[in-house]
Amino acid sequence: MRSVRCAFSLLTIAVLAMLGAGSTVFAQQPRSVTVTLNEQNASGVAGTAVLTDLGGGRTQVVVDVTPTDGDHPAHIHMGSCENLNPAPEFPLSNVQNGTSTTIVNISLANLQAQQRAINLHLSPAEVATYVACGDIPVVSGTQPVGQANPQPQPAAPTPVVTPLTMVAPMVAPAQLPRTGELDTLGQTVATGGLALFAAGLLLRRRRSRKS
Repeated sequence: MRSVRCAFSLLTIAVLAMLGAGSTVFAQQPRSVTVTLNEQNASGVAGTAVLTDLGGGRTQVVVDVTPTDGDHPAHIHMGSCENLNPAPEFPLSNVQNGTSTTIVNISLANLQAQQRAINLHLSPAEVATYVACGDIPVVSGTQPVGQANPQPQPAAPTPVVTPLTMVAPMVAPAQLPRTGELDTLGQTVATGGLALFAAGLLLRRRRSRKS
């Protein structure tokens, strides 16, 4: 019986350890978002950009496009591909041989707090010509770091109605005895008690005489 209990305990510990290790690995996995880069101006350039949160307010941006020839400047812009702010917000490494990797100093949550897009240009000499663009998905309810979330105000406590609180308002203050009246009331009760005691003694004497 002891060996069975020991084996069961060891099995339980092993399962809990595996679950704990699995949850730790899952919690440490960085969050990533994939942005589809669609061609513009019939350039034939298209691909993806993978944004991975590195923690510490940094995000890695990996761009992969085809064809792999060309030297394409790339940036993160405010706005969408259809309504793009022409001023770059975060420069990315030029896409050469079809790929580039850049680490920008902003968290992924902050990138997704407002509408932004990744835009590729034809060449360093022809930056006015866009060849590919993709909208970074906006996460609804995401708030940039540094802005405090409004704290909900605690609800007013609901008054507890007890029989005592229901009866108390019905008693008028004038009906309650005052301090001086309490002394008079006590004397009256004491006098009445003595009178009853004396009456009891008289009744006992009469009964004893009759008997």
